[in-house]
Amino acid sequence: MPLSSLTAISPVDGRYADKCDALRPIFSEYGLIRHRIKVEALWLKALAQEPGIVELRGVPPEALAVLDQIAARSRRGRSRSQSHGKENQPRRQGGGVLRQGAA
Repeated sequence: MPLSSLTAISPVDGRYADKCDALRPIFSEYGLIRHRIKVEALWLKALAQEPGIVELRGVPPEALAVLDQIAARSRRGRSRSQSHGKENQPRRQGGGVLRQGAA
């Protein structure tokens, strides 16, 4: 997974970047966002199917299918920001601080 401000785990991304690359999709800010989207979409679907929650009665099956699609996309693990070119790649500056922009 390419290193960016969304996929950075911590200062570990400097010297030990090659050793923690496999952890980046899980423990980075990107991983948190991706899993949170999946959980929230599935949670909303579960609430919509609960008869005791009157506010969500009558949610059409198409809307539930969209929630399933959102959850499935978040499992794939690719964000729009990662599909851009080098201009979105971070660069290191003094003290190993990540700065957004061209190298």
